[in-house]
Amino acid sequence: MKLWIDDQKVPPDPSWVWAKNYDEAMTALHVGGITHVSLDHDIGSELPEKTGYGIACWIEKGAAGGRVKRMTWDVHSENPSGRDKIMAAMQSAERFWK
Repeated sequence: MKLWIDDQKVPPDPSWVWAKNYDEAMTALHVGGITHVSLDHDIGSELPEKTGYGIACWIEKGAAGGRVKRMTWDVHSENPSGRDKIMAAMQSAERFWK
């Protein structure tokens, strides 16, 4: 299953599951079966832990602990610093999946 995380931009096509906020994204991730995730940073919350970066950190920690299975990923955020932080966390997760 492909997971699109964004509060405003619609997914590229109907094959994506669309999570419009942190809680919806986390529900999908906890259910499992995610094969690809595309992350936006600013997803409607001012709380740093409830941004796309917070989700990427959760994925990274889960990968480190063997609780989150490998998935492909990309970042479609237009927030430059947010994009960089998400990419760093996801690149770190990659180390644990190898």
